[in-house]
Amino acid sequence: MVDRVIAVLDALAGGGSSPAELAQETGIARSTIYRIAAALQSHDVVQRTSAGEYLLGTRVLSWGTAAVAALPWLTTVRDVLGTLHKETGESVQFYVREGRERLCVAAVDRPTGLRETVAVGERLALNAGSGAKILLAWSDDWQQFGDIDKAELDRIRLEGTAYSIAEREVGVASVSAAVMTGPKRILGALSVSGPMQRIVPNIERLRLQAARAARCLTASWEDGDFPPGDPLAPGTETEDARDETA
Repeated sequence: MVDRVIAVLDALAGGGSSPAELAQETGIARSTIYRIAAALQSHDVVQRTSAGEYLLGTRVLSWGTAAVAALPWLTTVRDVLGTLHKETGESVQFYVREGRERLCVAAVDRPTGLRETVAVGERLALNAGSGAKILLAWSDDWQQFGDIDKAELDRIRLEGTAYSIAEREVGVASVSAAVMTGPKRILGALSVSGPMQRIVPNIERLRLQAARAARCLTASWEDGDFPPGDPLAPGTETEDARDETA
């Protein structure tokens, strides 16, 4: 039952849905959807609109606030993202790996014009995009995510940066840089994204700016700003790193 409840909540994270839409997206019988939604509604985890759609409820907001408070390093990440956004004028994001996906935990978007928005809390696949390449470059299971170029991952580990052009979304390009918590331990990927016509002509400058911001975050962990006992410390550790410490 817990798995089905989580499936319903994950579906609602994408926006309001009718019982029929929830049943189709989750593969759960509509009668069960009604029972789960009613139970969640009684605890303010889910609310129902006059049109009959279900939405996430107010209790989820308090959970999100508590989750952010439990990750104090996010304050540093947001500060660096804000500076990078001002330097580049583009949307910037910070991703961490969560299972077989990457999770956006912080973002600053362009205030005007075309926006390539990735919302905080949004999960994306690991088989496309510069942020995904960064996270996979220090992972042992990269071969599980489709046609990944090992030579490119080797280069990413050497340079600490990656780029993608129209891989995840048509017309969008991005550059990303690795934020490390140790020689072979990755915390996350810092990304700059925008329309191809703006990113591609400036890709080398943006790559250097992203790399500099990532080094700033890496240095902050080395200086002890990374809180002891943080649930994401020390990041993803490769087999090679474990072998070296064995």
